Amino acid sequence: MQKEKKNIFVSRLFITFILVQVAVILSARHIEEFVFDLYLEKAHTETSEIFKGSLSSLVTKLETLPEDEEEWFEYLESIEASFPFPVSIEPYKEFLAFDHEYETVLAGLPLILDMEELFLLQRIGQTDQAVIMGPLPEHEMGAMVDLITWGAMLFPIAVFGVIWSLTFWRQLRTISTAAHDFGHGKFDSRAEVPTNAYLGSMADSFNTMADRIQQLINSHKELTHAVSHELRTPISRLRFGMEMLAESESKEEREEQLEGIQGDIDELEGLVSELLTYARFNRESAQLKLDQHIAKPWLTELINKARREFPNHSFTMQCEDTFEDKTIYMDRHFMGRAVANLLQNGARYGDGHIDLHLKKEGKDCLLMVDDNGSGIPEPDRENIFRPFVRLERSRSRATGGYGLGLSIVKQVALWHSGNATITDSPQGGARFIIRWPCDKS
Repeated sequence: MQKEKKNIFVSRLFITFILVQVAVILSARHIEEFVFDLYLEKAHTETSEIFKGSLSSLVTKLETLPEDEEEWFEYLESIEASFPFPVSIEPYKEFLAFDHEYETVLAGLPLILDMEELFLLQRIGQTDQAVIMGPLPEHEMGAMVDLITWGAMLFPIAVFGVIWSLTFWRQLRTISTAAHDFGHGKFDSRAEVPTNAYLGSMADSFNTMADRIQQLINSHKELTHAVSHELRTPISRLRFGMEMLAESESKEEREEQLEGIQGDIDELEGLVSELLTYARFNRESAQLKLDQHIAKPWLTELINKARREFPNHSFTMQCEDTFEDKTIYMDRHFMGRAVANLLQNGARYGDGHIDLHLKKEGKDCLLMVDDNGSGIPEPDRENIFRPFVRLERSRSRATGGYGLGLSIVKQVALWHSGNATITDSPQGGARFIIRWPCDKS
């Protein structure tokens, strides 16, 4: 997903850059044409008018000479120093491309040629030769035209660069401010940058990281508080039991106190085991062994295990016909642990009957565990998945457990790109649902 966002970000920058360059080139082209029509043509006309008289005088002088090219060239050499630009005699047809140019030349009139540089051409009498003057000195207006043309090309680039830089600067400042505040303890700070902005993907990554860190910090606080509370109770009972054991006079009293102490030690050992299990499941680095597994035999094995653990409870299983020989995509071990936790939860807090139901809904698998207990109130349904959360009344520690089983269920569902939710059971109790994609996508 992050790679996809990165590709979108790079593509957006590239496309924007190309579009801006095309817009700049087109606008510069239009401005250049406008400037040429307005100024450059006028400048060329003024420049050519200055030298037309000299050209006509030279052509008239050559027409008085015999039609001998050698004499024409000799004459040009003799007056060459009086012109500040080259003057030559060439066949005029090599320079003409349009009918109107032929008409002007054949009429004996001077013709302006704009071939990157400015030239003047006039036919010598009725011959096929013409006097070529040029390139002529650039009119002062030409420098202005060049300046305006370059300005027309550079101005849009400069404007776009400023706008783009300001956009990046604002987005970077927003992300930088959020990172600074977060680093100084304001863990609810987030980078408010639109998703479709240039740095939207970076802001999303920062916000995702901040959410995760805040979640870990809150989880650590809850864990510290819960562990201190959970450990304090059996330790206090152990201390009290040791005092009572020291004061016991009869063998029966000592055995009774030792039995109580052993129970407290077992409780501490169970708590430590649950904490280690929760810590292992809460790691993001858990390596799932995702593969296709046949559903029905796997669930039958879990149900049979639950029946052995809770022999006084009734466990039933319903599998849609599509799962008779159909495989589902999962980590068999972790998903099995999640289902086992739900079965144990139903046995502890239900009223003796637990039903497991697996069905397919669209592309997702829905695994539902129903009990016939007192259910869970709607306001508590989201919190029940948090670690060490236990509800009052029947769902207290007196029934067993430390409030970690359902948080493990939630984590396993998230690992499988799914989710865990709670609703009402048709039996009147709670229905726990694990939803995840049935097939590898």
